[in-house]
Formats: sequence, C-alpha cells, structure tokens
Amino acid sequence: MRVGTVTFGLIAAFLIVFFLGIPIHSQATVFFADGFEYASQGAFEAVWATSCPGISTLMGPSAEFAVSPTRSLRTFHDGGLSSCFIDRSFPQTTRVFYRMNFRMADGFDLESICNPSGSCPGGNGSKLIYAKAVGANYNIFAHLQPGNREIRLNAPHGGFTVLCPTSGVYDQECLFYPNRASIPIQPGNTYCIEMELVRNTPGASDGVGRIWVNGTLTLEYTNIAMANSNEGNTGFNDVTYYSQAGYGIRYLDDLAVGNTRIGCGVTPPPSSVDIVAPSAPSGLLLH
Repeated sequence: MRVGTVTFGLIAAFLIVFFLGIPIHSQATVFFADGFEYASQGAFEAVWATSCPGISTLMGPSAEFAVSPTRSLRTFHDGGLSSCFIDRSFPQTTRVFYRMNFRMADGFDLESICNPSGSCPGGNGSKLIYAKAVGANYNIFAHLQPGNREIRLNAPHGGFTVLCPTSGVYDQECLFYPNRASIPIQPGNTYCIEMELVRNTPGASDGVGRIWVNGTLTLEYTNIAMANSNEGNTGFNDVTYYSQAGYGIRYLDDLAVGNTRIGCGVTPPPSSVDIVAPSAPSGLLLH
C-alpha cells in the first residue's frame, strides 16, 4: 500500500480535531420539578415546610386551575393579614434557575396598600418567589410591582449597605427594574416565568440577575451585590413562596429549580446530566 506525503495543513487539521475531541465534563442538574399534583394537604406538607400547617384555604394544592395536568398551588392573599409561606431546600449552588407557570385570578389587586394589621403594613404589590441563601444574609426575590404590573428583583443585603446601581444611593436593599422588555403580568392570564441568579464575588457588585416572561428576556443586570465579603462558602439553597401582599387568588404550577436554564414546556425528571464531547476519532495515522 502506498502512503503519500502528509502536508502541514493535514497535520494542523488533525490536531484541531483531536483537541476539540477531548472529552470535557460539566454538570447540568434539575434539582426538583413540582406540578403540585398532591392528593391531600398532608401529602403537600410532607414535601414543603409551611408556616400555616393544615390551612389549605391559605395555601395548598387545588384543582381550580392547572397548566398540567390537573392541579396547581393555590394561594389566598388578603393584604398580609393572613400571611403564609412555604419553603423547600435544594443543593447549594452559586447559580440557580427557576421556571414556573403563574397566574393571578381575575380581579387580583396589586395596587391597594397592605392591611395595617398585617405582615406588610404600608406596602403594596406582591412578592413572587425567593431564592434564599440559608446561613447567609442575601435572600433575593422577584416582586410583582403595582401600577405597571411588571416583575422586578429585590436584593436585600442583610444589614450592610451597598451602592445601588439603579438609584445611585447607598442602601440595605437594592431594586432592579425591567430593563430589556416590558411585559405586564395581567390577572386572568397564565405566564411562564423564568429567573436566573448568579452569586457575586463576595464583597463585589458583580452578581447576575435575569428574568424571562414567556421566553422574552425582560430584566438583566450583571452588577448586583449579594454575598458579603465573608460569605465566600455560601450559595443559594432554598426556595420560598409567599401568600402575603396583594388581594385575591394566585396559582403556581410546574415549578422547577436547577443550575441550568430549564425553559418553558415539559421538564425532564430531576437528574444529573453529564455533557461529554465526542471522543477523538481513532484509526488516524501520521506518516
């Protein structure tokens, strides 16, 4: 068999294929996906910790509305007078993604001030969902604003002040408003809402926050202060959902939490997925 001369170009092409073909491992994980298909309040509370155990009229699985297949989480809001919250832990991560289907029932009121005897006196709007770092001081949450009914991010700083980039003043809590697109969350409509948070370098203002509504990026910031300088070993590890401010009924369905963007639609079962590049081609000879 005759072997021809291998040119420099062929050698270069081989080396490119070889190095691109070296397996590179990374992990993409859905920590949990919950469609709230619980047969009873007790079954629901066996999975989620709650501040109002046994009170399904405040927060519990319901067949009144569902995206898939038959139930969702129903919450009752009376301006904070009957406040309730649930939470669920997940593996600690410095990057977290939420995906949920969300609906406010017809007539839901974001504008009226909270009940003066309730848990949010003087405020209005309504907290949507928290990403908490239990054991640290940063608990970031999405908030439904009154008036324009858009979703912003709130970043409390656990008692220390930072320079808030959207206001230009030092404060213990910075607010980050939609800056990419305007999509109001209107009662009577269902929305797929996604949220991404990336913890900052401790002590620096380089954390990331993004929100998508129905697949459209509405909010994106890369200058958010979260972890303090002594919180380098911390990360997001808990999701909390409130029934508090606002007046009316809300529904939450198909909540999924992971460390990679999950996207709207069907969610795969929680699992670790190895992403491995193809192996380098074999059987090539250089002469």
